[in-house]
Amino acid sequence: PFTSYFGVSAGATNIAAYLCNQPKRNYTVITDYSCRPEFINVKRFIKGGHLFDLDWLWQETIREIRLKTEVFEQSQPEFYIVSTAINTGTAHYLKATKECKRKE
Repeated sequence: PFTSYFGVSAGATNIAAYLCNQPKRNYTVITDYSCRPEFINVKRFIKGGHLFDLDWLWQETIREIRLKTEVFEQSQPEFYIVSTAINTGTAHYLKATKECKRKE
């Protein structure tokens, strides 16, 4: 119902799923994928590794429950993902488009 959407972190992924007409997608990510030992692993953390494996979460959800970007491309509202510049603390508003890709 809005002409513009702004999201930060998980809020941005929730908006993306909404604009892709996948309302239950992120519920599944939060209640299933983020509870798996591949994502959150205390033993790995205690041994000096990372507690959360965001790369695994990103890759697995793209493989298994990919966003329907073709639906997003047809939507009219503008969608901005908000990030913060690490050196200055200023906000950056990145317009989401079909050309946006995650930098490796």
